[in-house]
Amino acid sequence: MKFKNKKGKELKTTISNDIMNNVADITELELKRKGVFYLRDDTRFSVKQDDVNNLLNAQMEASKKLIKDGVITLDMIKNDIYSNF
Repeated sequence: MKFKNKKGKELKTTISNDIMNNVADITELELKRKGVFYLRDDTRFSVKQDDVNNLLNAQMEASKKLIKDGVITLDMIKNDIYSNF
């Protein structure tokens, strides 16, 4: 899935590759736990249409865990949002 801003540009993250890899690693563990078939290319996942909701939920939970652990901060999130306007 690719998301675009109001100007039609693909959204990109300003969060470091290390943190994004942490999100992807945690996401991958959750997909495996649920038995979801996926293909992973770095931090991007491909799943069947029926499993998109599982992927998005796994990514959200991974992000929430890293926020709770203090790895991802509110300032990082703000910078990420503002960089895509």
